[in-house]
Amino acid sequence: MRYLSIILFLYLSLSAENTYYIMTGGNDKLLKYWQVPSGNKVKELRGHTDGITALAISFNGDYLLSADLDFNLKYWRLYDGYCLWTIKEDEIIKSISFTTDDKYAIIGIRTRKIHRYRLLDGVCLNKIRTGFPLYGSDGNYDGSKAICYGDTNCIDYWSIPDSVVIRSFNGHTGDVIQAIFSQNDEYMLSGSYDKTVKFWRISDGTCIRTLTNQSPVGSIDIYLAPDGYYALSCADITRYWRMSDGVCLKSYSELVYKGELRFSPDGKNAAVLSPNPNFPNAYNLYLNYYRLSDGNVFCSVKGDNYALYAFAFNPVQETGYSTNQSSSSLPAHSFSISPNPFSTRLSVSLPSSGAIYSLTGKLIMKLPKGKHSIDASKWREGVYVVKSGMECKRVVKIR
Repeated sequence: MRYLSIILFLYLSLSAENTYYIMTGGNDKLLKYWQVPSGNKVKELRGHTDGITALAISFNGDYLLSADLDFNLKYWRLYDGYCLWTIKEDEIIKSISFTTDDKYAIIGIRTRKIHRYRLLDGVCLNKIRTGFPLYGSDGNYDGSKAICYGDTNCIDYWSIPDSVVIRSFNGHTGDVIQAIFSQNDEYMLSGSYDKTVKFWRISDGTCIRTLTNQSPVGSIDIYLAPDGYYALSCADITRYWRMSDGVCLKSYSELVYKGELRFSPDGKNAAVLSPNPNFPNAYNLYLNYYRLSDGNVFCSVKGDNYALYAFAFNPVQETGYSTNQSSSSLPAHSFSISPNPFSTRLSVSLPSSGAIYSLTGKLIMKLPKGKHSIDASKWREGVYVVKSGMECKRVVKIR
């Protein structure tokens, strides 16, 4: 009995998985909200008039932006599925990214445009005309900078308020399919038709590392762990890389056809859009959720015979620091954090008691009401969440 108890304890410890939620969008015009790893569909959001091309969930986990083939951009409140506003663009929206304070969004539009929106009222604050048609864009933590990529072998790094290119990142020899900021905005990861993934330092444009695949790279993602950066690339197969030395830790036979892949918020698992295995060149019909340590697919959701085009993790776990707002108003952002990102010390002013959590939900410290100057020099992780009352904010540590 004692040995059975030990075996059961080990089994539960090894098999336990964090619970997350994933929003998917496809050509059935529906936004579907799934729980993983159970694979249960929680809700559907209706209102789009054509297939959904891009979506993103806010850092506090409470709001959603989605775009469709009719060029509509919609801003949703997740807890009740209410659409707060809809804006019509003039072309297909290829990418959406929230700022870490969830006040702004950076939108990449196919017809050579980057737009910055204020989410409170849906006002477009900045419009930038790029030099090439876009596959997408990504914004930094406060929306003051953006990168864009598309029908060219370079990546442009923009100052949004000034509408000027700060620098261009050159080195790829084929079109850049995707480029994303690291969690602390110090680095950038890019993938290209030239079969390579490149890891760049933003401050001086240096390419620190090049990773070689066997076919054009379709999708990438990056994760900041306590011991450094890790990356996923999807080409002929999916590869899991350690960026400190460029070693491919694992490879998976998970085929992806013009799909997307993402790290789970805790960095232990990944989700990937996949075709029917019997028809690998068809549209993506499945979203597979698999464990990076062994490649085991332990959850799969199906698009009800409709193609899936986009998905996003809700960065907030079901347990821990979930907000679940019940107010019909937008976030008041009633407490302040500075600076964000931070390096060794963080200043927080709270109107009520709160707490700081790691991105995986681990409690770092509890905070009473008032102003605090916190020594964070020994904090090892790259991203944290501050919660007070019903409000959450994400902060980034620069190491």
